[in-house]
Amino acid sequence: MSNKHHVPPRWDYELLRELGLLLMAPDVASAFLDHMRETLELRVGEEIARALTNEEMSEFEDALEEGEEVALRWLGDHIPEYPDVASAHFQVLKEEITGMTSQIMSVPPSVARPNT
Repeated sequence: MSNKHHVPPRWDYELLRELGLLLMAPDVASAFLDHMRETLELRVGEEIARALTNEEMSEFEDALEEGEEVALRWLGDHIPEYPDVASAHFQVLKEEITGMTSQIMSVPPSVARPNT
């Protein structure tokens, strides 16, 4: 059930609205979206890495060095289930965040922005 025309998630205020986090301060929202994206990339990457041989991992690392577009094309050619894996992990991540919306929104800005 792979989807060759996988549309990656949008990391924007529409996603925050969907998650019930639209009232975040803009700088906190930006950092939160970055953290979500990094978390998703890590989870998907770990699952994909388990399916690759050492040679394939080396090829993929080379593709990554050439840029995101090349890496995505490599994934499409070598891991046809990649869109499904990414989509499934994104749904789980959204469910986890939705379940913690009240806790996330109750974090004081000074804690949410430790570098300020």
